[in-house]
Amino acid sequence: MKQAEYIKEKKRYSKQSLKKCLNFAQDVYPTIKEQLAKRGQTDIPMSIKQTMVGKIAEEFDEYWGTKIMGFDCLKRTDFEIYSGGKKDFSSDLVFGGDKAREYFDLDKKEINVSCKACFYRIGNKYTEYINGESIPVMLPSQYSWVYQLSNNGGVGGHDNGNHDVYIFNIVDLNNMKVGAYAWVVKDTVSKMFIRPFMESKKESKLVVQQETCGGLRHFPCGIDELLDTNYEPKESI
Repeated sequence: MKQAEYIKEKKRYSKQSLKKCLNFAQDVYPTIKEQLAKRGQTDIPMSIKQTMVGKIAEEFDEYWGTKIMGFDCLKRTDFEIYSGGKKDFSSDLVFGGDKAREYFDLDKKEINVSCKACFYRIGNKYTEYINGESIPVMLPSQYSWVYQLSNNGGVGGHDNGNHDVYIFNIVDLNNMKVGAYAWVVKDTVSKMFIRPFMESKKESKLVVQQETCGGLRHFPCGIDELLDTNYEPKESI
């Protein structure tokens, strides 16, 4: 199994790409608003922005996988609007080929990717271990990826779908840049969950924080220069 893959490639995205992703987010919102409401996401502008940055990240991950890593792209970023029985939440991005299998350490013909995009920072007072113990070492401010505690009867915290690998992205809206921050195989993601301190979110959300992601040294994930090298996560999370 690979150790500590560092993914530091960042890329500017164009105004045309931003407009395309924003238009998609606005058009798809009516088809997903009921599901978002069930998750407590009723802020329409924020929901649209989250969908938009997700598509920006997917486009980057496709670029990163094909142009930088040399993977075969078996299924590309999808901008079609689906409704009814045609809508599903499986991977929009699928890699393949010898290079992808070797890099992700997965002996699969098709490697289904979930792109986890993040575009805001969250302070160090917002999370704890699942067992209620405070996190001992935190960066003053870091990015955080939010998951559902349970999603339609699926595994707690995981998005529904057939994902093999989760690629964590940071989208910098101010400077119009996006980058792949880390990739993690599916079975590892649940070990990275921590619970929000905020009482209103504890029963419905889990988060993966930037430092937690980078601190998993014995798992195949990446970290950028912001990692506090003294951080050692507990095996129990």
